[in-house]
Amino acid sequence: MSKAHWIFGALGLLAATPLIAADAMQPGMYEYTMKMEMPGMPFAMPPQTFQRCMTQKDVDQGDYASNPREKSDCEISNMKRAAGKVSYDVACKGERPMKGHYDFTMTQTSMTGVGTMDMEGQSMKQNMSAKRVGDCK
Repeated sequence: MSKAHWIFGALGLLAATPLIAADAMQPGMYEYTMKMEMPGMPFAMPPQTFQRCMTQKDVDQGDYASNPREKSDCEISNMKRAAGKVSYDVACKGERPMKGHYDFTMTQTSMTGVGTMDMEGQSMKQNMSAKRVGDCK
């Protein structure tokens, strides 16, 4: 698998990963920005952005970061929650299994986080942020 394929697969992974936090984010329209870094990559990947309408149901289920357009075969374990902070491990099955760890901090209207993923010895760092930009349309 090429680095480009791996990067885009990892984008889908993070976007499909649910988060659960002690301090729930408010329902509304959120703009997410994701920036990835890979050692040895000959060029920097531009940040990826998407918007998502987070409903009250999403808040009640703790689904703060998934992108409804993406599917994932990833499982979360070792989740720890405390006062607006969440950390967890993730393991993804598939043609190229991946493992990683994420740490997020959130308020009622924003979220920031960092994750590291490893696939077959290749590592990647993901920086993600989200901010509420208004009500859902």
